[in-house]
Amino acid sequence: MRIGQKIDVIKKICQALDQSEILNSNLILKQFGSQTWTDFPESNYEYYLQRVQNLDDKPIIEMYEYLYPGEPLPSGLIPHSATLWKDGFVKIFISHSSKQKLLATQIKNEAGGYGIDCFVAHEDIEPTKDWLREIRYGLASCDCIVALLTKDFRESFYCDQEIGFALQRGILIIPISLEVDPYGFIAPFQRVTAFQKTPTEIVEEIRALIEGHESLAETARKGIIASQKELIISFLASSNFGDSTTLLKKIEDLPTIPESHLKQLHEGWEKNDQIFGCRGIPARMGRLFRKHGFKESGF
Repeated sequence: MRIGQKIDVIKKICQALDQSEILNSNLILKQFGSQTWTDFPESNYEYYLQRVQNLDDKPIIEMYEYLYPGEPLPSGLIPHSATLWKDGFVKIFISHSSKQKLLATQIKNEAGGYGIDCFVAHEDIEPTKDWLREIRYGLASCDCIVALLTKDFRESFYCDQEIGFALQRGILIIPISLEVDPYGFIAPFQRVTAFQKTPTEIVEEIRALIEGHESLAETARKGIIASQKELIISFLASSNFGDSTTLLKKIEDLPTIPESHLKQLHEGWEKNDQIFGCRGIPARMGRLFRKHGFKESGF
């Protein structure tokens, strides 16, 4: 969010809070993560300003949308950009024709394990949402756009416009050659040749291009850590034997695991009967901790 836009949003939030009962306003502020302020200035507006201005962009946008439901954000800021994506993941918009919905969804599902969150229009837009507006949200906030190049892509009314949006923003564009080669302004971009490749193989090449891109390398590294954390949380909360063993296999396949994640596993796995009571899992957990040299495990 640009500074000027953020100022306008904060001012509108404080105006709404100032018009509400103070108990209600304090409840709203607390729910959106604002810390209690012990100094009380001369006006309620100034008090709310102090409590809102140091929040991150995400809770500020969410609070605005709560206080002004359905109203566009000031200064032309596109809403939902902070809430559309998973925190910490690389944000990819998949541009595709209607005939490539299945492949787009398969890429999205595979990419999650690599710290990549994909926006696929037919998957991610709720039926009640404004379809074009949601697409604009995704295009305006993604880190990269992946284009599934088919003959239908070139004939689509929207696909070329989505690429034009990305070119205007100057973000990374990754053409995936399925039936046609990159053309026009995206011809110089490094492509992924996807003929007879599986979704997993396509995602592997996308990941390599992202990690090799100067502006996204650090985001990609953090995305991997975020995806590992999500996987570990799902494992520790698993409610049946099948899920527990499937998720543990994915954890075992990770090449490296940060010590903080190993500690989280160590502190949590014995508390879930669906994990601790499963035959074979304690031994596998022991091997996992030893593999990564985690000394606190006791194994």
